[in-house]
Amino acid sequence: MSGARTARRPGAGLLLTALALLLTVLPGSAAARDSAYLNDLLAQAERDGLAEHRRWIALGHYLPNLIGDGWRGVIDSPGFFIAPEGKTDPAAELAATLGAFFAPAGTIINDQHPQCAFPARYDWLKAKLKFDPARLPERACSRFEAWFEAIDPHQVTLVFPSAYMNQPSSMFGHTLLRIDRPGQAGQSPLTAYAINYGAATGSDGGVVFAFKGLAGGYPGYFSIMPYYEKVKDYSDLENRDIWEYRLNLGPDEIRLMLRHVWELGQEYADYYFFDENCSYHLLSLLEVARPELDLTGEYRWWAIPTDTVRSVVARSGLLSEAVYRPSARREIDHRLALIDAESRDLAYRVSQGEVPPDGPRIAALPDAGRAAVLELAYEYLQYQFRAGDRDRDEAAPLSLALLRARSGIDGVAPIPPVPEPEVRPDQGHESARLSAGLGRIDGRDFVELALRPAYHDLLDPPGGYLPGTQIDFLNIVLRHFRRSGTVSLEQVSLVDIRSVSPRNKFFRPISWRVRTGVERFRRGGEADNDVVGVAAGGAGLAYPLFGDRVLASAFADLDLLGAPDLPDKVLVDIGPSLGLLIYATPRWTLNLQGEYRFALDGSSEDAFLAGLEQSLTLTPALAVRLTTAYRGPADNPFTEIRGALHWYF
Repeated sequence: MSGARTARRPGAGLLLTALALLLTVLPGSAAARDSAYLNDLLAQAERDGLAEHRRWIALGHYLPNLIGDGWRGVIDSPGFFIAPEGKTDPAAELAATLGAFFAPAGTIINDQHPQCAFPARYDWLKAKLKFDPARLPERACSRFEAWFEAIDPHQVTLVFPSAYMNQPSSMFGHTLLRIDRPGQAGQSPLTAYAINYGAATGSDGGVVFAFKGLAGGYPGYFSIMPYYEKVKDYSDLENRDIWEYRLNLGPDEIRLMLRHVWELGQEYADYYFFDENCSYHLLSLLEVARPELDLTGEYRWWAIPTDTVRSVVARSGLLSEAVYRPSARREIDHRLALIDAESRDLAYRVSQGEVPPDGPRIAALPDAGRAAVLELAYEYLQYQFRAGDRDRDEAAPLSLALLRARSGIDGVAPIPPVPEPEVRPDQGHESARLSAGLGRIDGRDFVELALRPAYHDLLDPPGGYLPGTQIDFLNIVLRHFRRSGTVSLEQVSLVDIRSVSPRNKFFRPISWRVRTGVERFRRGGEADNDVVGVAAGGAGLAYPLFGDRVLASAFADLDLLGAPDLPDKVLVDIGPSLGLLIYATPRWTLNLQGEYRFALDGSSEDAFLAGLEQSLTLTPALAVRLTTAYRGPADNPFTEIRGALHWYF
């Protein structure tokens, strides 16, 4: 963090011992006076219950223990707590903090006096206990004051960059806080500062990244940096729309929160992908500003960015305004939708240098069409340059030629801005889902109950979510069959992720999917009706039809199934999957799919699936799901019909 502490604070026990020694070298009367006043402050703090005050709990990032009484601090850096037992004892930490404030002027903790190392604690305790400056002198904190003055906080904005499926750590979106100077929010927010929390992952990726992220294997740090750097990362390079939620926090609340950010400095908290992640820790900063918000208490098990944004917006009077900032990809898609196919092809060829901007093909267009083609070609060229797909030597002269050609066209109105989505991310469905329904499979009737803690599938209400994406965690499906009276575990999806990303001449993403868990095997043989382990994945291509309302996709898939009764214990399947994902209306989504799986071991039957799923949104919290499928062994498939009511909470 710019301007924050760079050295690790000495151990808490060593600090208190050093403080005691420093006090003993003072003149006897001075030491006695300090000791007496410290005792008075401690007695007053105890009478006022300051150690249990919500703001002190927020400043220490304390959570109540899940089992039994007591507390635990979620900041794991030992240097954050002064008292040896400060991580689990707010009262001991408060007493040690007050004691440290009495240290003589020459006492240094990471190049600072304790009052300067903990300006938020000092500010709040001073206001509560009304420090007597004659008995507890206030120390000069020039480094902190210069840092605070440079930031010049006036307004806080919660920023939500939307989901980005091609980066595992960003699949759920992200949150950060922007600190605006006076008058900056509506004029030049890109030059503001942003507070971010993220894991220090080094060069890890793949399985190592996933495992360590789930297990808290990375330290997470707060940082503060120019906002434009984050906008560049999230909008231009990662194709992520950004939503900015301006918050109604008062000057004193903002001031205390920034003072606390300084306290965090280079301290760390173990990063957990599901719960103690970026969104959770930024909620803790808002609680420092306004403890009665009580935001982190809602997220003891998992903290999904969209859910945390929803919690902030739901607090009465906290939201001032929501601002939409479309990504560079969204801007280009918007321009593509405004021109015909021939103009789109021409703009692409111009951007690649195949057609000159001032050539006869461009000159033959009417002024409005010529301007649209040149502007689109320029925007796409800049997009490629920022993404690293075009080097400067190639992009710079072509950009200049495009701008020169466009400047020669007068009297053409600018294109309309990208329309704001009808549903903001915080207005989308809740991420947890409980469903109950009825069905019939291969002539047997059943009642079905399912629970999914997180987060969104292809047919869930689409508003506020990225189209063509699915991230399901821990989806558990139970069935009770009427005739036999048995309860069957039908499925447990540990993770089921799909990215159906549309392609065109300008953007060519690869669609992909991965699925792990267990499911009921229904293909005949000795393993029929057994629970088998599944690890499956595939890659493919998707194309939009009828604008962006239909996504047609084709995948090549590989499935691994394991169970004791399967031949060779493991069954390997390969085969194609075809799909039509149809957003018929904002409330009605359909998914038509077909699959064929070739069993490679030669002794198992091939599998076949043809089905149609439909989801109809009734209310923001309720939807009806209908499924009709023809599936099972390829030479003897059976019919499955299901209907269910989904409740999002």
